[in-house]
Amino acid sequence: MGALAVSLSLAACGGSPSECDMRAALSKQVDAGLEQARQIAGKSAFFDFQADEQRKAVAAMKLIGWKSDGEKAWLCDVVGKNGAVQIRILKGSDGWIPSNAEG
Repeated sequence: MGALAVSLSLAACGGSPSECDMRAALSKQVDAGLEQARQIAGKSAFFDFQADEQRKAVAAMKLIGWKSDGEKAWLCDVVGKNGAVQIRILKGSDGWIPSNAEG
């Protein structure tokens, strides 16, 4: 019980990313991809639909575990409607940033 309390308090202090942090980082990545697509091809209902579907998938993701992967990086195990995946998240100056989990 004590270890759980310590773990929760450390997560609350900003060490590891929370589920909310993970979702926010992935949502920012979806928005950035949409903006890039719009710059290349202009506004498109297809791109908007794809971004909406990706946002729904991000919203459905659940953080099931994490481990440190460096000073400011974490490997997060998440599960969504298509199964489990591991996402590497870095702590940047503007918040959390998703990165490639594979080396």
